[in-house]
Amino acid sequence: MSFVSTMKIMNILILYVVLFVLSTVVAVQAADGNLVLNKPVTTSFAAASYPGNLAVDNSAATYWRVGVTEGEIWLVVDLGRPMPFDSYKLDVYGYPYMSGYKFQYSNDGEHWTDAMEKIDAVLRDEAGSFPTVTARYVRYVALRNDTKSSAIGLRNFELYYHGNPVLGQLAVPEIGYVVPSPLQDVYDVIVPDEITQVTLQAVPMTATQSVLMNGERVNQVVVELGAGAEQVVMVTVTEADGKSNTFKVILKRRPTQSDYYQLTYEDHFTGDGLNTNDWFYRTGTKWDSYNLPSNVRVGPDAAGNSNLYIDFKQADYNMDGKLDYSAGGIISRNPFGYGYYEVRAKLYGATPGLHQSFWTMGSFSGEDVQSGQAPRLGALLEIDGFEVDSENSSRLNVTIHRHFPEAYSYPGRARFEIDTTNWFTWGFEWLPGRVNFYADGEYVYTYHIEDVFAPQNVLLTALADGRTYTQAPLSNAAAQFDYFRFYARVDQEINYVGNASFELNNSSEALGWIKQGAASASKVVAGGRSGEYALEHSGDQAYQATTKQRLSHLPQGTYQVSAWVRSSGGHTAAKLQVSNYGGEILEVNLEPSSEWRYVVIDQVAVTENYMEIAVVSASDGAASVWLQVDDVAVMRK
Repeated sequence: MSFVSTMKIMNILILYVVLFVLSTVVAVQAADGNLVLNKPVTTSFAAASYPGNLAVDNSAATYWRVGVTEGEIWLVVDLGRPMPFDSYKLDVYGYPYMSGYKFQYSNDGEHWTDAMEKIDAVLRDEAGSFPTVTARYVRYVALRNDTKSSAIGLRNFELYYHGNPVLGQLAVPEIGYVVPSPLQDVYDVIVPDEITQVTLQAVPMTATQSVLMNGERVNQVVVELGAGAEQVVMVTVTEADGKSNTFKVILKRRPTQSDYYQLTYEDHFTGDGLNTNDWFYRTGTKWDSYNLPSNVRVGPDAAGNSNLYIDFKQADYNMDGKLDYSAGGIISRNPFGYGYYEVRAKLYGATPGLHQSFWTMGSFSGEDVQSGQAPRLGALLEIDGFEVDSENSSRLNVTIHRHFPEAYSYPGRARFEIDTTNWFTWGFEWLPGRVNFYADGEYVYTYHIEDVFAPQNVLLTALADGRTYTQAPLSNAAAQFDYFRFYARVDQEINYVGNASFELNNSSEALGWIKQGAASASKVVAGGRSGEYALEHSGDQAYQATTKQRLSHLPQGTYQVSAWVRSSGGHTAAKLQVSNYGGEILEVNLEPSSEWRYVVIDQVAVTENYMEIAVVSASDGAASVWLQVDDVAVMRK
């Protein structure tokens, strides 16, 4: 049975179980919203007369207690199904003898993630909050101090959710789609090509909630979906106190079959070698191994099909008498934005030591890319479409990392069991606030992330690990890629400009933007129109400065380019400019104004899947001359 077929069956079974439970009993929270009241409890240990359920009975007269000699001290509550929570109250037994506590959450009761931790003196009455999490199980862990001179436990434990109202679930029975306790603003529901009608169900969390779907007081809507179409359903849930929350559900086709996507780039890796007009080689050393251009080749396989090969080798590269590992990779010269990324791959799994990846990170400077150096102008996100280690070639991992302003890995590292040593297709759809993953064209997973956007470069890499492994790879060891394709998102709601409001900056450098001319004259300063920062051109010496962004692999069509500007006047030149889109240079002069003013370049007909936008200014050196720009936008008409 295929990986995708197994996922479909699992989703359908989950749906039937959830619908049966919801049709049998209405899940209603306690009147005060305490999510753990009288819920099933398991504990690390409990004294005979003080079991764990006494911690969730809403009575301070009874309590759960763990003896002095016991080591681990934890209590797990099963909420019955995934639910959001963000705050707690504790009435702590034995608090003088504690050094802290923490809360963890899980959806399987086995693998736990920390929600919060307190390392400090503990009071009898404790309360706090943490970022909202959604899980079926919550675990309280008590940390005992070194004396172990008294029993530890809880008189009472309360758990709450104080965020925006949530539904019990969103579901589409026809395709086995279920989202329990939805929290995100937007959900993509991928409908198979053969299904033309679906029913979207919104199940309330409590009996007092009311639901509107597309403005009507109903709990389900029937949606007709044509080939390549998308339909949007707005679902609003309102509590008895009037507090409400709205979810946007997009019912749509797979990206490769959708009218909302346009194929703007593909490489089938044919010919005599790598197309170095589009790609450059990954070089340098990492993990005590080498990335070598000579390990990257294009050629036919046994069946005569042409592929990209990234060889995995072992040799004495530094001439010290010891064998070293080597592999390599390729990086796109031009960046990509919102859209669907897909590869067909066959990976190596015969011996350990090769980390094989399909991923994006960026942006890279166009000038430096041409020379192969490629320093990161804006390493805002890293989308690991897949990572596979050759020693465990049946496990495919997907992760997303944010690199700015601090390193952060989004929770929910997804792992899929799939034989990567045979040809498979894998893709991901990057959209504002989420990334959807597809196996062999079928949807399998979503990461909900911050809407942090700057164009990304694509990398196909095989990184040898010389730190641990010493086993020699087979003579034909290589990661293989049949093709890479990119389908750009065609959407009038998307701004195709990265870091459009200049909020993402490092030491006054605007991440994702390229500077030309007098570099010191182009900077990010405090005092933006819509946020904290704006772009400024200024200087106390004569200068010419350009700050620009290259938008490649755009869907063809007509666009509007706009920005908000203000300036002192006195420039010898000040303009917003559009070029390399398939027509003559278009520009608008930026007139003096102490207030923010909206400027537009309309009807930009993109015919080459490419555009450059630039802020260009020049000054004779007067220190009082300045120009500020914010909220730049490139939007489809």
